Amino acid sequence: MSWRAAAKEAAMPVLQFAASPRNESAYPDQLAAFQAAAEKLAAQANDIDSAMEQKREIASSNLDGVVSSLTHLRDETAALTGRPQASNQ
Repeated sequence: MSWRAAAKEAAMPVLQFAASPRNESAYPDQLAAFQAAAEKLAAQANDIDSAMEQKREIASSNLDGVVSSLTHLRDETAALTGRPQASNQ
């Protein structure tokens, strides 16, 4: 589940409460604050989803570089400790 979907699900009780005409007339300031908070939460969730997608793209595009770096570190460690290098399987 994305952050946006989770935020929308979490905000559903507030939105249902706000949808009642009786509540709109009895608590206009509180409902406006609830709605503003729900919108802010949705915006933050969108930002989190966007950031996570960006991190996934960066990680997937640089996977070969990470594997190469780890292989290099393994070989250097083996050379420093005098252990035989593991073969690539």
